[in-house]
This record gives sequence, structure tokens and C-alpha cells, in this order.
Amino acid sequence: MKLAAFLSDVAIRDFPQRWTNFGNEIFSAVSNGGLWSDDPVSDDTGVRIGLECLKIITEDCTDSDFNARISTTRRNDVLIGLNEISPQILPLLFALLSSQYGIVANANNTLQEMQAY
Repeated sequence: MKLAAFLSDVAIRDFPQRWTNFGNEIFSAVSNGGLWSDDPVSDDTGVRIGLECLKIITEDCTDSDFNARISTTRRNDVLIGLNEISPQILPLLFALLSSQYGIVANANNTLQEMQAY
């Protein structure tokens, strides 16, 4: 996703010093001006962009294949910033995974009922 790559590049360059509200803008509800959908199961575009952006940032900051891309000081600043916004991100991820698990569990039960029939 090009938008997620663009957002992650800007975040790596500016977060947390110059883009202090990165977490609010990416991981808040669409109704509050963010990307995160109020119902991530039915409308997952913003959720996918936010998660892809987070994936790219964490890869760039932690994976040894990408470490040469940014300096150690900058990488540490970004990781500290991500740790500071983790209380905002983790409940959203938990809610998303819980809803997805419910869908998968329901589909699994339906398949088992169909096989038993």
C-alpha cells in the first residue's frame, strides 16, 4: 500500500518530535479524523493502512535487514515514541483480533455442523 509506505516514511522522519500526534491521527476513529474505522470488520481500509504503516515502521526500526536505512539515534527515538503510544494501539488491536476470532470461530462451527449433517 503506497499510502501506508508514505505515512511510515513520514513517521520515521518526523515521529515523535515533529509529528507528536501520529498515534491520534492514525489510530483514532474516522469520526475523530483518524484512519481507524468504527467498525473494522465491515470497513477495513483505514485499519489496513494503519496496520501496514505500523508494520513498516517496526520493520525499519527492528529488522537487521532494514537497520541501515535509518540511524541508530533516529531508530531509538521512533521506538520510544511507539512505546509511548502503545496503550492507544494495543486495545484497538485486541478488539480487532477479538472480532476476527469471533468470525473465524463462527465459520468453524458452521463447517463442523455441515460436516455432521
